[in-house]
Amino acid sequence: MGKKKKKEKIVYYDDGSSVADMSKLDSKPKFEYKGTAPIKSLKAQSQTFFGAMKMMFVPMLVVICGLCILYMILYFLFFLLA
Repeated sequence: MGKKKKKEKIVYYDDGSSVADMSKLDSKPKFEYKGTAPIKSLKAQSQTFFGAMKMMFVPMLVVICGLCILYMILYFLFFLLA
């Protein structure tokens, strides 16, 4: 029987830096805002808010109707057939 080779032991040296040390990375942000200044008027903010609400209204109704239908099916199966 042959001799087994010993595994080489890995030695780690601590340089004192933490894992979260990101000082060597570029400080320049990847995405820069190149548009105009943010809109601050209440009218523009309300238009944005209600525009987003209009886009989310139909999917919300679809999910609520789906949950109601699922509830009615489970109610019918478990309570009316038992």
